[in-house]
Amino acid sequence: MRRMVIATALAAGAMIAAPVSAQNSASSGAYASSALQRGDLVQAEMALEAQRRASPDMPEVLLNLATVFARTNRDARAVDMYRRVLAQDNVSMKLANGRTMDSHALARIGLASLNAAELTTASR
Repeated sequence: MRRMVIATALAAGAMIAAPVSAQNSASSGAYASSALQRGDLVQAEMALEAQRRASPDMPEVLLNLATVFARTNRDARAVDMYRRVLAQDNVSMKLANGRTMDSHALARIGLASLNAAELTTASR
């Protein structure tokens, strides 16, 4: 089963997010994609935390929470979300551009982005 998620990717050494709609849009705001697209990180986090309470191991939710945490400079919490994804089975997810990517690959990219940002900050 393909899942849709906010996909993190590396671009010019910075983490960016590409919000997309989930296949099941009735699922509590489609993994907060609308709020993330609007840049409403407070609303996105509230929706995602509610989803996480209901389904604590859902990789879409964990990856999107990691994106929120990274965007709000809570890197340790983002790392925790990425590690939780990596501790689970790898699942296929559909990205906004139509490509498919595995949840583990997305988590590794997110971790690499955080590490790159940390190195850039430390070298200043």
